[in-house]
Amino acid sequence: MLKQVAGVRDEVLKRCVGREIDLETIVRVFTDMTVIDHVVFVRYDTSEENPIWGEFTRWSRRPSVYESFETIVEIRYASHLIAKEDWLRFIICKELCHSLEEPDGGHDVSPAAISKLVDSFALLSAGQELEEMPVVMQNELLAQVGATELLFPLGERRRFIQDHGESPGENVINAAAAKFKIPPLFIRASIRKGMLKSVESLLTR
Repeated sequence: MLKQVAGVRDEVLKRCVGREIDLETIVRVFTDMTVIDHVVFVRYDTSEENPIWGEFTRWSRRPSVYESFETIVEIRYASHLIAKEDWLRFIICKELCHSLEEPDGGHDVSPAAISKLVDSFALLSAGQELEEMPVVMQNELLAQVGATELLFPLGERRRFIQDHGESPGENVINAAAAKFKIPPLFIRASIRKGMLKSVESLLTR
């Protein structure tokens, strides 16, 4: 998954040079460079208490008898995310990453799930092998690492750490989150000690 994501990231950076990384470009590059041919978005109404904020389904179809099969991904997202652009961007990118390897899925973002994510980042940066984690956690972690890579790329993280260190204050974290339009949680988790080395290793597997 992450090798494909790295290729998408590189192309997105080329297309977005001199401007912010926008979701439209990310989706367009996914359809240009991966097995995904079309992405369809569906918004659904649900309360914020519902832990499922996003899910996807992937399927193939042949537009006509003589044409090749196309791969379509439908991404569903909770309507309340319209008011939370950073979470909307992250969840869409995460589901796109998931869809590269899985046919369907719904992934919660409840407080408990967020805690597991942070723990997973900590385990990974502490040197735990990915294969030691349960498969479900592996897939979720890889998709979250992939989404972070698309929205807050490795090069930007290196510069951030060079400028601010690995333990910056909340104001610095929040400023970066606003600049890259990604939830502060993922800024904080992605700059943990040893995390860059771990992600670099995953991206080159």
